[in-house]
Amino acid sequence: MQVFAIYVLCDNKHLNLKFTADIVYLFTTNSISEYQKRFLVIIKLVLFNTLLYFVLGPREKENMYNLTDNQKDILRWIVQEVRHKNLPEEFIVVWHFGDNSIIGFTGKEGDIPEITKGVLDLFHDNGLMFCRPNMALQSLAPYISSDTTRHCTLTGKAYEAVDSDFSAPDISFVTHLTPLADLTNLDDAIKKRCLPILGAGSTDPKLWDSAIRTAGVILEERLRDVGGISDENCIGQALVNSVFSNNGSLQSKFSVDSERQGYRDLYAGIVGAFRNPSSHRFIDPSPDEGGAFIVFVNLLLKMLEKFR
Repeated sequence: MQVFAIYVLCDNKHLNLKFTADIVYLFTTNSISEYQKRFLVIIKLVLFNTLLYFVLGPREKENMYNLTDNQKDILRWIVQEVRHKNLPEEFIVVWHFGDNSIIGFTGKEGDIPEITKGVLDLFHDNGLMFCRPNMALQSLAPYISSDTTRHCTLTGKAYEAVDSDFSAPDISFVTHLTPLADLTNLDDAIKKRCLPILGAGSTDPKLWDSAIRTAGVILEERLRDVGGISDENCIGQALVNSVFSNNGSLQSKFSVDSERQGYRDLYAGIVGAFRNPSSHRFIDPSPDEGGAFIVFVNLLLKMLEKFR
């Protein structure tokens, strides 16, 4: 039985965010064609983009603002003055002698914050307002260049941004979908024993073969350690049964017997499908397959630690 893993690289330019999403599908089959592999990759991309849709919402409703705190304060001030009737939704910003003024503003001139051309361009790019050079003012005052004025029109998105305090969708989940991107979350044994192997050549299947074989040994050692199994000759399925069977060493840790059985099946399956093959022959997995296996073993190690 051969085991395959699909590792998806997602580059979502609309979100201005580039990341690898190793949501890994593991499946077993006796054989798989290149056509089937490509089909499964397409399915993965569809599922992942569906996940983004439900977490982030439709793209046209995203509130991703690339603004600093000072730029946000400027937009807050503009919206506030419009709501206080001190500023129309369409206004003209003029720069002269190193300062800026706003034509149409009826409040105190001293209250106007420093507004640069770059800030207005950024607001325009984020869809918060529509800005363009004021050609009418230039025709009345030819000495005023197009680079010293902006005709600005506030958009509804500006009000939404201010009212929501510029809240952007929570995309912190991305880091949890890429365990190998943050090596600090890996088990210490994996960091000390597997990563040095890969440091010699991260694209070499032979090195990944050594790394996953080592990860399998780490898993068995942890099973023996957490389960309190002193017999070093107890390995594989026998070891899993000694720990998770209905009279195993960790049986008392479970209040629901079906959960204990689930743990037994899970670890027995990993030992049978992954650990045994790599123990008896060369697997030479691709980096994608090897990385998926190490991430999975890392999860199994964390699950075992809860029983200490």
